[in-house]
Amino acid sequence: MAVAEPFASPIGPGAAAAEVEQRVRAEQIREVYRQLPITLSATALNALLTAGVLLPVSRLWVVALWLFLVLKLAATRFVLWRRYRRAPRTPAQTERWARRSAVAATLAGVLWGGASLVMFPAEPAYQLFLAFVVGGMCAGAATVDATHLPSLAGFILPAALPLAARLLWLGSAVQLASGSMMVLFAGAMLLIGWNLNRTFRAQARLQLELAERTGELDRINAELRREIEDRRTVEATLQQAQKIEAIGQLTGGIVHDFNNLLTAILGNLELIRRAAHGDERLVQLAAAAERAADRGSALIGSLLAFARKRPAGAEAADANALLRDFIPLLRRAVSGGIHFETVLKPDLPLCRADPAQFQSAVLNLVINARDATDSGGTITVATECERLDQADLAGNPDADPGDFVVVTVRDTGSGMPPEVLARAFEPFFTTKGPGRGSGLGLAQVLGFARQSQGHVRLESRVGQGTAVTLYLPEAPAPTEPMPDRRAIPAEVPTDLAVSVLLVEDDPDVLSAIAEALGVLGCRVTTAADVTDALSRIRDDPAIDLLLTDIEIGQSGNGINLARQALRERPRLRVLLTSGHTEAMPAAPEGQPPEFPLLVKPFRSAELARQVRAALAG
Repeated sequence: MAVAEPFASPIGPGAAAAEVEQRVRAEQIREVYRQLPITLSATALNALLTAGVLLPVSRLWVVALWLFLVLKLAATRFVLWRRYRRAPRTPAQTERWARRSAVAATLAGVLWGGASLVMFPAEPAYQLFLAFVVGGMCAGAATVDATHLPSLAGFILPAALPLAARLLWLGSAVQLASGSMMVLFAGAMLLIGWNLNRTFRAQARLQLELAERTGELDRINAELRREIEDRRTVEATLQQAQKIEAIGQLTGGIVHDFNNLLTAILGNLELIRRAAHGDERLVQLAAAAERAADRGSALIGSLLAFARKRPAGAEAADANALLRDFIPLLRRAVSGGIHFETVLKPDLPLCRADPAQFQSAVLNLVINARDATDSGGTITVATECERLDQADLAGNPDADPGDFVVVTVRDTGSGMPPEVLARAFEPFFTTKGPGRGSGLGLAQVLGFARQSQGHVRLESRVGQGTAVTLYLPEAPAPTEPMPDRRAIPAEVPTDLAVSVLLVEDDPDVLSAIAEALGVLGCRVTTAADVTDALSRIRDDPAIDLLLTDIEIGQSGNGINLARQALRERPRLRVLLTSGHTEAMPAAPEGQPPEFPLLVKPFRSAELARQVRAALAG
């Protein structure tokens, strides 16, 4: 017999035989009680019909008493059925309900068998009717109680055997035949019940095994779905990282040429402005061109920060103090009816960051928030502390788990759709109109965070605003502040009476730097390659300083040139210059760099400062 309802839960992998047997046993009893309302309904109906048929040939009080007992027992079994539905299904409870089922079935069988003794009719027709009714009740029991042999036998044996014995006792041919048929019928019902019981138990075991296999398959499928989702996440992160890395490599490859161009432009503009003292119009035009070149230099700086090719001047910085100093500028940048507020955590630890790049990153984020927020909206800058583990830093191999100072810029603006959010950190990608943005704001923030061994998280929903969270590693202790190379004196000295060998493969840059050195009072000798430079060092012992680009075209490397020159002239001073700072080898931790570096593009004042510093050793 098939189980009508699915099992509540599968057995676990490797379940013991005893556990399987308990589950099968529980299903047997559940099937008996599941069909019990049908059994009780049939019992009550048959009892009423039997009482009505036997009433004319039996005493009234006997029939009434028998009918009362049958209905009373049916009502009691119905109450048991309702309790069973709410009872716990533990193994001990299952055995208790099995015993109750067998006892109730036996009592029912006794009542029907008792009817054969106390209401046995004298007329053969009524005797055959009684045999037919009892046989039908036994057949019904074989159907509904077949899953539990004690309940089946408990009903059939006391119900059928008394009537069979009474018929056999009377001894007539018809009664002997009827009694024998009752015995055979009861035996057949028991045999059928036994076979049905075996079939049910086998199917129950199969269903348990199927449920187990199905549950295991569900677990495997769930694990597979998780692995597929994890793989998709990793692949998406890898693709994004590869895209950013490819753009970074492209950026690093072109900025050297841009910086050379800007060096020549700035140098010549500065010379033009200084030479045009009597022509205010020319001075203004040169100054305007210099400002444009400065903006170009800042743009290249942003690209270098994104490409992680410009070292950040990291130091122990107070994010709260930097933000407080910066609040007036941030408020002016917002304006336009937008509410600006700060929520700064008291006693915020120091973080490891370059102060200028930190303020530039926050300004970029606030400007982006302003452009996405309508009048009446709110922009909030908040600070907090947070600890990140490796899972939180997915996609950023430069950051290590630990404690971070958190700076969040949140707006109530329009938010970003998923396709824009996926490209938000790409350089030059912008949704702003022409002239309203370069698309480098978030790229610069990402570059700054990664240079600082930090992390950036971007969250946005259309119509609900955007939050950009900048994670900067906590600094264990303040460090000595690094000199600010942007603090350049306004006056340029003209008394540097030293001899400088300038090595530069770009003719325009060579000319511009040579002119700038001449204005500073230097005697300048130039060389375009390594061979020419070494020859001039050997021929001119008066050379005090070697000023060389790190990348000297196809002829060699400025660092190797400096090392070879020092082997021949140990007292020679060296100053390197480059617009591609990644070419400079990193110094061991705690030690100064091998040679000082002048980063392109630069102005005459910084050139003078660096030359003096190099000459001072």
